[in-house]
Amino acid sequence: MENELLIKGIDELENDTQNTYQAIRNLIPKYKIVVEKCMLFDRAEQQMIKAAEGLVESMETMGDCGHNDLNVGMLNIANMFSMWKNNLIEITDQFKIICENLVNDSTNLPKELDRARDEAKSNKSKANDEWKKISKKIDTTKKNKKLLLKNPNIINEMEQTEKEKKEVLKIVTIEAYKDALNLLRGSYGTIFENFKKVYDVKVTADSKAEQIFNAQIKDINDLINYTKDIPQKCNTLFSMYNNKFIDDTAFKEESKELLIEIGFNKYAVQKQDIADRLLNSVKTAVENGLFTTNLVKKLMDSIPEDAKKPPVEEELIDILEPIQEDQQQLTQSTPVIGQKKEEPKKSSDMIKSTIPNNNHLVEKA
Repeated sequence: MENELLIKGIDELENDTQNTYQAIRNLIPKYKIVVEKCMLFDRAEQQMIKAAEGLVESMETMGDCGHNDLNVGMLNIANMFSMWKNNLIEITDQFKIICENLVNDSTNLPKELDRARDEAKSNKSKANDEWKKISKKIDTTKKNKKLLLKNPNIINEMEQTEKEKKEVLKIVTIEAYKDALNLLRGSYGTIFENFKKVYDVKVTADSKAEQIFNAQIKDINDLINYTKDIPQKCNTLFSMYNNKFIDDTAFKEESKELLIEIGFNKYAVQKQDIADRLLNSVKTAVENGLFTTNLVKKLMDSIPEDAKKPPVEEELIDILEPIQEDQQQLTQSTPVIGQKKEEPKKSSDMIKSTIPNNNHLVEKA
């Protein structure tokens, strides 16, 4: 930039400086509006904090209803809003600092503009006077023939001095322009810097809040299921069955899907006697308003461990499939010359070969 400024003439530099002063004058009222809006935002945040405090307190009071799971659920939601409130406090504290900084900067900007203009005017006036003085002296000396005869180089010396004085004037003009630019850009820089700080605080606060929300969201989702979603689905299922919208087969399949959605073991509910018992218990609890997480836990504990195990065929598939994959990789990596590659056995064939053949027992029977 320094080289670019040196190329420009003094008049052009002076014009750029005046334009920059005007840009600063235009900025001042806009800056004050930004500060006013920041103050309004700060007051609104203070109201949000008070509202959040009241909301948390009301949720905690509402949770005291004699049902432990509902109380815990309300406390979880209250904790989420409490974290929200704490985030607002952190952000508001930083925003208050921003407001103070911007108020100070916007108040000082007109003073800094006057200071820059007065200082530039004084420096340029002094440099300009020095330049004009030597220029005038050159004109006078050119008319003094005696002095020229006595010292023929005096004009060259004075013109060199004039050149130096003009260079000083240009440097002073450049400095005035640079000072004006720094004042303009520095004001915007102050805004950028301060708002970046509040954004950093918000990102950190949101990150902490997200960790807490994620830790509690599963419990809240479970409560939504147990207090609303599952009871509605259960009532809808029995209503459809009683009104003959679905037959026995469809009802049994839908019932098993509902039990799996609640969280019961997917293998256990395939046993019809267990599925019927669980479904009747769920239906009774829903009708009596007693469908809770504790009830589901008790019903889960009542399922025999053997009923929770997968069928033998499925267990063998889980064991044999990795072995089959290893055999395929080994066969592909070490081919035998002149030997036809053997087709790998299917999982179902391997299972059949593993399960003992009891046909002779059937024939004897």
